[in-house]
Amino acid sequence: AAARGRATVTATLWREGAALERVVATERVPVGAGTERVVVWCGLLLQAPHRAVLEMGAPQTGVYCSYYLYGSPGHFYAIKACRFVVEVDGKPVSDLDGFVAAVASIGDGDAVRLKTSDLQ
Repeated sequence: AAARGRATVTATLWREGAALERVVATERVPVGAGTERVVVWCGLLLQAPHRAVLEMGAPQTGVYCSYYLYGSPGHFYAIKACRFVVEVDGKPVSDLDGFVAAVASIGDGDAVRLKTSDLQ
């Protein structure tokens, strides 16, 4: 709370036994940066990226796969947790609503191509 409303804060860094004072910029954390909604599709638990993922440098688009069910189609095709689905059948997916719309017309047993990305 000490930095609330401030554009910068002074931080003390210790390097080689010496204290260095540095002014660093603050950044507002997005409201609702926790898990508010999930969709389970093909055994993948999909959601908007939560705060910890955002802080690791999440892509600016796509939906985050936070978990997969062992033995599910998602597991069979090696779509692991900590990946982002960024395209469905060649169409970009920007958020969870876009993903749901993109898969809505895909029938049970139909082939689908997903493009995924990770944090690397």
